[in-house]
Amino acid sequence: MGSRLKGQGQKMKIIGSFEDHEMKRDRIIEVLGDVVHTDHSTYSNSGRIWWVHRKLDLRTGTLSREGSVRWIGLQNWLKEIVPSNLPISHSLITLDREIGYHRDSGPTHRTGILVNMGSCEFRSRRTKLELSGGEIVRFNSHEDHKITNVVPGRMGIVIWYKNYTEIVGTRKPITRS
Repeated sequence: MGSRLKGQGQKMKIIGSFEDHEMKRDRIIEVLGDVVHTDHSTYSNSGRIWWVHRKLDLRTGTLSREGSVRWIGLQNWLKEIVPSNLPISHSLITLDREIGYHRDSGPTHRTGILVNMGSCEFRSRRTKLELSGGEIVRFNSHEDHKITNVVPGRMGIVIWYKNYTEIVGTRKPITRS
């Protein structure tokens, strides 16, 4: 089946890298400027966040274009460095932000991709990764995970893909082999 991501249900893993992460981070901050979204989570400290393409309401688990930033150039760059034949549902950009253990919810594929720009520790209950910047990490976003030991200026972009229901417009569940 062509729309599956490899590694579903596996532990987090670095699957790629990219160069010039500081330059990319600075460009994202320049373009997004002072647009900052409200975070209703109870597991995160202060810091800035931006929802790209669609915003996930953390209280209800619903997606909406209202309150999100549309930036086709960023979406194209993400598709370039993280090849997938699944369409991107939405992305969350965090800056200077530690996030305690949590599970992502919502109507998306469980495989999340972290595009990391700066030093931090990315951890699940089973795996700990020390990241320095420029890493692309695949993880199961429906399992507990957290970001700690964030250095000032560290940015992360988490990408979630549309799930089968969104792609074909039915309520048929994804079948896994």
